[in-house]
Amino acid sequence: MLHGSLTELGTYTPFLRHPTWEMAMAWLRALPPGIALGSYQIHGPKLTATVQAYDPMSRELCRFESHVDHIDIQYTITGTEGIEWCPRTELVADGGFANDVQFWQPPDGPVTTLVQSPGRFAIFFPEDAHRPKVRLEGSLHVKKLVIKIHRDLLVS
Repeated sequence: MLHGSLTELGTYTPFLRHPTWEMAMAWLRALPPGIALGSYQIHGPKLTATVQAYDPMSRELCRFESHVDHIDIQYTITGTEGIEWCPRTELVADGGFANDVQFWQPPDGPVTTLVQSPGRFAIFFPEDAHRPKVRLEGSLHVKKLVIKIHRDLLVS
């Protein structure tokens, strides 16, 4: 898991030199401020983005999830939410795996809470269980986008 800001992107430059990462981050940096809700193809069906809006909820209503085939870049456009993180190896599955999503039961122990505010991104790899949409004090409405990178694009 990586957590940062578009203004700090230079910190991750060595990691992001792969052409797929460069395409994803260039698309993110060029994001128009008023981008409409919906789905976008950045580079075919294996590099996509979805812009969504919602009201954060109490953590008990949010679910931990992870993916096998995709890496998520979650970027906050407006609003603030918490995204909780922990290694998926510490969790017990909550239902079956479908559509590249596995939900998990909340852990008994501590989790790391990322504060996602405008301009911040979090990158979640298949090993990273994450629980988005968590309401923090003062968080009312969030507009964010999720870029999905299929792992096949990172093989070369």
